Amino acid sequence: EIDFDTTMTDGLIQKGKARELIRAIQGARKLAGCGLGEIVDIEVPSWPKGLEADIKRQTLVRKISQGESLKIIRGE
Repeated sequence: EIDFDTTMTDGLIQKGKARELIRAIQGARKLAGCGLGEIVDIEVPSWPKGLEADIKRQTLVRKISQGESLKIIRGE
């Protein structure tokens, strides 16, 4: 018999939020026509601060700032 611990810890919840945000950023980059290696800035309503470095690395984002909705900022 295998026992699984299905407790949702704060860390797991934050990782899930980061994964959802990464997926949204990648979709927004595609819609904005960003090049594969193009580094951009973004605005988002909120993000898991403890995972900011991972989010930036996986999405080629230089700077994350607070905004009303997900917005890609190119060419600055």
